[in-house]
Amino acid sequence: MARKNVSKVCHSGCKPLTQLRICLSEGYQEAAEHFQSEANVEPGGSVSTLQERMEIREAVQSGKIDNAIQLINSHFPGLLMSNDQLRFQLQACAKDISYSWVLAGSFAGGGGAD
Repeated sequence: MARKNVSKVCHSGCKPLTQLRICLSEGYQEAAEHFQSEANVEPGGSVSTLQERMEIREAVQSGKIDNAIQLINSHFPGLLMSNDQLRFQLQACAKDISYSWVLAGSFAGGGGAD
């Protein structure tokens, strides 16, 4: 089954490290672990933290930025303090989402004078 996932994600022309990184970014943990041991390559990021990274990704993609920040601080302490750009992007994303909800409420008749 792991091989099937790898072949879906990347064609055979990819370099082994590229294939492994694609497996990781798409969340194919079993395929990535199998591929990593078989191809004897290291992705630069740990396969063991894939589940935590996927939880964070899911939180961001579903607009739950505060939850994503809590998950990052829980699983990767100090990351946001050492990475100003990531912290800024998450904060900006949270503001954009909040602003979108305000706009959606005003267009739906939730705000404004009659």
